[in-house]
Amino acid sequence: MKIDTLSFYIAGASAPAQPTGETNMNTVELIDRETKLTNAEFASLDRTSEGRIIDDFDFVWLWATPAQKDKMHSDDIARGDEVEEELRCMYAEFA
Repeated sequence: MKIDTLSFYIAGASAPAQPTGETNMNTVELIDRETKLTNAEFASLDRTSEGRIIDDFDFVWLWATPAQKDKMHSDDIARGDEVEEELRCMYAEFA
């Protein structure tokens, strides 16, 4: 499955967050990819001092493996649940 940049913006997602000074300015490709995140990519994602993911979270959630999701901050897991609910609603609307 490949998600292109145009679909990303048509879907109403916000633009990726700008660096806030707490980031390591990584270069993990989240939009135009076809595979799950590697453990090295997952470890390099920008995070707050509390461990919450800063990068474009919707795409991080889509490309993270179940084991990586288990390692996420509890706030990120709640955000992931919201992403999944939104996707279920979109699928139901267009089914």
